[in-house]
Amino acid sequence: MKKNNVLILSGFMAAFFCASRVAEAFPENHKRFSNEWSEKHFFLEEKLNVLIDSVNLKRIMYKLFNLPEIRKKNKFIDSLTNHKKGISMRVMKSPDRMIKHYWIAVGYDSDFRFETYYNFYVWPKQMFIKYLDPITGELLTLEEWRIRIKVV
Repeated sequence: MKKNNVLILSGFMAAFFCASRVAEAFPENHKRFSNEWSEKHFFLEEKLNVLIDSVNLKRIMYKLFNLPEIRKKNKFIDSLTNHKKGISMRVMKSPDRMIKHYWIAVGYDSDFRFETYYNFYVWPKQMFIKYLDPITGELLTLEEWRIRIKVV
């Protein structure tokens, strides 16, 4: 799977490189090409961002699903629904130019609504996870969060 993602990523990068070389080789068509290129560049950049986002989300969701607390809730939901449903994750916010993390809500997705159990902020480059306390609004490391839930 990783090999395919790397191949697709390298294909997009090659397309960017080739298109810039064509603009340099034919300056008389530069204005026409420039407009087309900006539209195509934007489209390719969006595709590349979606691809990178998809790869990051798979890694993040895998990492979150392997947290002991999430696995425990998954077993609970599985037994509650007679092995028909499990834990669900929703991306509440993706990184952009200002915010560098994902906000992932983890919970039970019933037929009527999404019931949030946990909110996590995940920084994809470092794969750093913090828990968002819904009462205080504090961001806690997983260690701090685990200490708090043991006390309660």
